[in-house]
Amino acid sequence: RVLFRSIFYQVGAQTYPMSSANNGQTIVTCTGTFTDDGGAGANYSNNITDRTLTFCTANPGELLRFNFTSFNTEANYDILEIFNGPTATGMPAQTLSGNLGAFVFISNQPGGCVTFRFNSDYGVNRPGWVADISCVEPCVAPTAVLADTATEEICASSAVAPGDLT
Repeated sequence: RVLFRSIFYQVGAQTYPMSSANNGQTIVTCTGTFTDDGGAGANYSNNITDRTLTFCTANPGELLRFNFTSFNTEANYDILEIFNGPTATGMPAQTLSGNLGAFVFISNQPGGCVTFRFNSDYGVNRPGWVADISCVEPCVAPTAVLADTATEEICASSAVAPGDLT
């Protein structure tokens, strides 16, 4: 007898809804789609209080990029907060509410995490959001170098006479 074993791999990116089942979870990834609890095809739920979901980059040294292809919540009532770091503490980096359309959020800490916190009221709910997740290399700040060793004369805006600073 010959026994055959089949292994199936799911093709396509993983979707990470901000659902009650995922509340408080940390996801390590550089791919996938982040949505509200209704997903891409339905509105988010009412009465959500302090629901959090944290994403950490799978590649040390890279930043997390969230490409929001759509964002629409009840303005000033249903709010998604974004925190740079593994917890929803301190001041959020962004506070999102209303019909914002498409935009991009990139984390500020290479190899770090981004935490989302969502609250919705008891009334109106809207389509929510869909964001594609990726990891990107941070930009390296340029270093300015003078081409020669000559002394350059500069003048501060508060200087009385040209040449006060060299």
